[in-house]
Amino acid sequence: MYIGLDPAIGTGDDTGLAVAVVLIPISILLALVLPGSRVMPLADLTFLVFFTMWAAAVNKGDVVRSLITAVIFVIFAIYAGSFTAPVMNEIAQASGMIAEEGAAVTHFANGFYPHSLVATVLGKLLGGF
Repeated sequence: MYIGLDPAIGTGDDTGLAVAVVLIPISILLALVLPGSRVMPLADLTFLVFFTMWAAAVNKGDVVRSLITAVIFVIFAIYAGSFTAPVMNEIAQASGMIAEEGAAVTHFANGFYPHSLVATVLGKLLGGF
């Protein structure tokens, strides 16, 4: 018998939680210093526990390896989020979600979701965005 569980079930892992706490300042620092970064993880910091949960599972609870893996996840998320941010803003403005001129909306880990990243890449390749 197979039972499907939501990933949130893994957020109670001790290693994942410890790494998430350490990863918060690291993520902010990375967003500030990485060249080409256009997103800042603020409200998204709660999402880090999902990165660390997977990192802890893959690394069998090893804290140091989990932290290194989670940092790699965050770097990818920052760059992917920076890549998808203009498209997400265009969609939000076209839908009327953003009324103010110059306002922006994005999710630093938005590009980490395969459907957002793939849709943005395809849109850019096909000349839609």
